[in-house]
Amino acid sequence: MGGLWEFPGGKQEPTESLEDCLTREILEELALKISIKNHLFTIEHSYPEANISLHLFLCETDSVTPQCRDVQAWKWIKIEQLKNFHFTEADQKLVERIAEYLVK
Repeated sequence: MGGLWEFPGGKQEPTESLEDCLTREILEELALKISIKNHLFTIEHSYPEANISLHLFLCETDSVTPQCRDVQAWKWIKIEQLKNFHFTEADQKLVERIAEYLVK
């Protein structure tokens, strides 16, 4: 989905937990070691070619500078800036849920 932003992550391997998958994907894509704090929520989305589940986790890292290993670009942004980016349909659902979560 060229030209659209998405949150980092990827496909879970059959033997992986969601947490192990996220840790591996973030290291592969951005060269960041993360510490997962908790699972916030899951979004289900259907595209014509596939159904996907996106799991959002609250994480920390001790590094502030990701590397573009398997991504075209990255940005650290403030939460209120999310509305200024064009996301995939599924990731847009995450943006909406993040906004709801933060209002609580």
